[in-house]
Amino acid sequence: MQFWLKKKRLKDRGKILEMRVKKVESENKSLLKKIEADQSEIDIMKVKIADL
Repeated sequence: MQFWLKKKRLKDRGKILEMRVKKVESENKSLLKKIEADQSEIDIMKVKIADL
């Protein structure tokens, strides 16, 4: 019976870790999009400054 409990705990822990990974991946995608948008804004500002 202890083996079954250990197996269940490992399975539950695996599910929790899987959910954390998905959350972090989602946050990472969001941050990458923000970085791209910020970089575009920086590039636009560089052009405006060069035109001054």
